Amino acid sequence: MIVAKDKKKIVEWSLLTFALVGTICVAVLYGFLYHKAQSALSPKKSIIGDWVEQNVAHYAAMTIEIRKNAIVIHGHTVTTDYDFDGVYLSYEVGGIEYKYKMADNSNTEMKLITPSYYNPVYRLSGKYKNNIR
Repeated sequence: MIVAKDKKKIVEWSLLTFALVGTICVAVLYGFLYHKAQSALSPKKSIIGDWVEQNVAHYAAMTIEIRKNAIVIHGHTVTTDYDFDGVYLSYEVGGIEYKYKMADNSNTEMKLITPSYYNPVYRLSGKYKNNIR
């Protein structure tokens, strides 16, 4: 009788461990698939183009060129790794993270939110011109 109870306990613990490991694997896989679906639904190509700083003199306006695989500022590639989730654009340059928030659903305006000492608004030049016609 004691041996049968011990075998049942071992089987129960084995099944519980198997269920726990399976649940963790499913959760990790779900997270991976969610991230893949999110990037497919919010493609980077919707923000590709020249972003021009607003509310400053034209000669002082900064232009950020977002390409498929890079961000270019003043003719220099500052990073080849950036993230866009449909609302936030973020990248890192020299250990400083720059994060922008899209101001509208058509992704034609964005505002710098970090670093927060200056929060300029940028407008996507070609896409904005097409939207006002």
